[in-house]
Amino acid sequence: MLKTRLLIFSVFLAFNALSAQMVTTSPALPVSGAAISIFYDTSKDVGDLHNYTGDLYVHTGVTINGTTWQHVIGTWGNNTSQPRLKYLGNHLYELDIVPDLKTFYSMGASEVATQICLVFRNPAGTMQTRPDIFLDVFA
Repeated sequence: MLKTRLLIFSVFLAFNALSAQMVTTSPALPVSGAAISIFYDTSKDVGDLHNYTGDLYVHTGVTINGTTWQHVIGTWGNNTSQPRLKYLGNHLYELDIVPDLKTFYSMGASEVATQICLVFRNPAGTMQTRPDIFLDVFA
């Protein structure tokens, strides 16, 4: 009974911690074989993009075998090749990784990503999140 209560309490704490962060995901524990939605709340960013509401793009890649920034999509500042976030209102943005991680990042069949690497930026690339953001991915 004690173990069950500790587990429930731990899950509750984890969800509360996630709700206070500027970047969250759905599902809360992202897996490589399914769609992932990433939410970025500029009201919780203490840097350049605090309370930003204009267009946002993301410089993004994955960590493979401990090496960050693999399979980067596009090039920095290129708004035609880097993903644009969808503005949901109230300082909240969404990036959908569909249909799954391997397809979105054009990964090889044998490659296994352990993190999603992110830097959110304005269209000019002059304002961005700091430091780089790394989200764990689960098997």
